[in-house]
Amino acid sequence: MGKPSIFSRDYEKAKKKRKRKIAAAIILIILLTFGVVFSNDVKVWANKNLNIKSSLNIFKKKDKDEKVKDKDTNKTKTENKEQTKPQVPEEKGYAVTLSGGNQIKLVYEEVNNDKKFKYVWPETSGVAYTINPSGKNIIILDDKNQNLICYDINGNPTDITKKEYISDSKQVFSKDSVLANKPNYIWHSLPKFIDDDNAAYATQLPWFNDEATKYVWNVNIKTIEHSFRGKLSGEKITFGEISEKGLKVSINEKIYYLKGNGEILE
Repeated sequence: MGKPSIFSRDYEKAKKKRKRKIAAAIILIILLTFGVVFSNDVKVWANKNLNIKSSLNIFKKKDKDEKVKDKDTNKTKTENKEQTKPQVPEEKGYAVTLSGGNQIKLVYEEVNNDKKFKYVWPETSGVAYTINPSGKNIIILDDKNQNLICYDINGNPTDITKKEYISDSKQVFSKDSVLANKPNYIWHSLPKFIDDDNAAYATQLPWFNDEATKYVWNVNIKTIEHSFRGKLSGEKITFGEISEKGLKVSINEKIYYLKGNGEILE
């Protein structure tokens, strides 16, 4: 944009026009500059708001995920809590109600139509029991009345309790009478099979004093005949595993072996 000649008769007019053009150019430059800056601010503002929105969406998603996670965790805890409750075994068995009202289950397994007893449920019932080597019979000691009941594999019970003791002088002592007068007396305890037909147990018979000595007897589950094994006596009696030598019997830490026919080995 050239300057007007001072010799021109339109000098003043041209000078004013030139100033207006310069002013317009300056204003245009300012507007363009402001427009660029404003445009950048708008972009920054937009990006900022987009970032805020994105962050909010992330927080919302995170919160939703945490709620789902908490729900799954609570569900897992509930399932685990339910699993810790005592579960009734799904295995087959026979329900038995003891004299004290407690109920137990004689659990058996069946493979190829062959049944065998496995254990008594619940295992925390405290009921003493023993299963013979073939798994076809189980003896339960009812600790309330100290009766011995033998069940066959079909669930049929046989009372093999020694109901009374007859002394050498022919005096009769009934189990129920003795226990009524001496509640802590041990008539039957620790039943343990020797073989398929014979089982041993510890008792204070044949004496009725307050001594701590106990004696080993055995009973045949078929004939229900009880036999006294006087050689096996002591304050501490435990029964172990069955071997070819017989049932392992520990008396005051000395080891014996008892066979079904009454033979005792050391």
